[in-house]
Amino acid sequence: MEVTTPLLRQLRPLGVIGSAIALMLATGCSSSPKKEEVAPAVPNPFALAGATSPDQVKVNRMRVFGDSYSDPGYTGPRGILNWATELEKYGTVTKTENYAIGGAKASFTQTTSIDRQIATWKRTGSAVTERDLAVTYFGYNDIGRNGKPENEIAASKAGYTEAINQLVQAGAANGTNRIFVTQIHDWSRNPGVNPTRSAGQIVDWNNFVAGLANSNPNIIAVDLYTAFNRVLNEPQKYGFTNVTTEDPSKHRTTALFYDPIHFGSRGEVIIARVFQHYLTRAWNWANALEAGAASAAQLNKDIDQGLLVLAMQERQPGTSAFSLVPLGMDNAKRLDASSPLRLNGSGNQAYAGLAFNFSGQSATGGRAPQFGLALNQKVGQTRLDGMEERTQLGFQAHAATLYWMQPVGSSLLWTNHVSHLSQQFGQYGQDDILQTAIANERKGSGLSFESKLRYSMGSSWATVTPWVSLTQMQQRLNAGTMQSMYTTDVNFSSIKSNELVSGLGVDLQFQPVSLGNGRLLQFGGSLMHRESLNRTPYTVSMREASQPLVTQREFIERKAIKQTYLGLNANVGLTRHLHLNAAYAVDLQQREETQAVQLKAVLSF
Repeated sequence: MEVTTPLLRQLRPLGVIGSAIALMLATGCSSSPKKEEVAPAVPNPFALAGATSPDQVKVNRMRVFGDSYSDPGYTGPRGILNWATELEKYGTVTKTENYAIGGAKASFTQTTSIDRQIATWKRTGSAVTERDLAVTYFGYNDIGRNGKPENEIAASKAGYTEAINQLVQAGAANGTNRIFVTQIHDWSRNPGVNPTRSAGQIVDWNNFVAGLANSNPNIIAVDLYTAFNRVLNEPQKYGFTNVTTEDPSKHRTTALFYDPIHFGSRGEVIIARVFQHYLTRAWNWANALEAGAASAAQLNKDIDQGLLVLAMQERQPGTSAFSLVPLGMDNAKRLDASSPLRLNGSGNQAYAGLAFNFSGQSATGGRAPQFGLALNQKVGQTRLDGMEERTQLGFQAHAATLYWMQPVGSSLLWTNHVSHLSQQFGQYGQDDILQTAIANERKGSGLSFESKLRYSMGSSWATVTPWVSLTQMQQRLNAGTMQSMYTTDVNFSSIKSNELVSGLGVDLQFQPVSLGNGRLLQFGGSLMHRESLNRTPYTVSMREASQPLVTQREFIERKAIKQTYLGLNANVGLTRHLHLNAAYAVDLQQREETQAVQLKAVLSF
């Protein structure tokens, strides 16, 4: 049994490269568990560089076109929070240009209509740049309190369509830019609206808006209809006591409506949450796939270390043997004084398993090749904290690995292993404002191949081991239907990824130095460079249950891996059972963000 007392001081968070830095820190001394790994977040068009959670989304400029629901000139004087202003307060938006005007329509007939708002924007000279978001939020005045004749609705639809075309032509849907077209809430349930004619027109209007979104993958339909129907149908569940009449005195607490046709502050905050959800919703799906990729990478590391254990086992030259060898923490301890590549591992984070190993015969009587089958499993979790929701992603992974180790002479070791992984993910989320929670499960699989060549050069004072590696990984996430806190259930298509990563490094392990009285001091270090040769992007396709004919897609580019790690390690064996370890690690290409120092005490008994 081992008890590890962490004396850990993190100078700066390791962020998305935490798992790779863990490899660097493991330069052959400590037997303490490693820090919980965090799966790297998948970037979306609005993600900050190095983002590790959905709240690290930053829209460059958000341009808002709409009516009084979006107009600060209406909400401000009444003390009502404004959804667009809230997004800027959250830090989700860097700068907001709000052109919304109370009473505006989508038809091209008024001085406040959408075309005039777009014209006002163009006169400002504010050009569309990367990571800009345009939001159009119209429909209430186009339908009115008592519904409108079909010819007026048709004029509004025509105006809306032309306005979206103008935004597209201006570049608002190019590249990393997006246009959010808003499906309005069920306006017919407002206290001051007659539902007789308006209810059907609202459904028709939202179907029209969905059609606009379906015409371009960078135009996204934002569904407010579902989110507010949930509140209206079960108000107590969402912390409201009054959703049928206006109550300006309680619009910040328990009343939904400020006046007969407008939400109060809590309603506006819900609007902001829904918009923020649409900025990050593809992440929950793609992050599961990325967690699978991180799991596969960890398996490659753990298997690699397990193979080193097997290679170092003493066997009689020229004989063959079969053995069952546990892989994981217990075997890793055999490398304490022998390998500069030993990983820090823990039972619930690193892979643990069993190898069915066969040691062949050597024709020269030297080191024999070894091959076999390893069965491994891992349980882990990643917590992604976002302002609009808190999501915990748990996963289980099982892997079967075929491996082959071929010694070449006395100094070279060539290892190859191919693994098949099956993964099951559990995602749990909650929203404190809507007071709702979701639970989803999904499954995935992966295939990984790694080949590595090591050359060890030893002397009386140190061992130097340069190495090269090539890793090919393929991950797949099965299609599935997921619950959403803000929309109807969302059906995600299956997605897959491929990546090819090269590695080059050198590991240095000094021989232990005696400090007297049985105490030993040992230094180690490593320098490693990893670089993507190929890393395919994701295309996430989504269909909401409320609009099954509309397929919306998020194209998620994956930044190429290019990392250079330096790790230094010192270990002092004070007694047979007590070891102190100090380690320093840094990605030389991101020094300020990645420098870290770890101090650990390991007590064995």
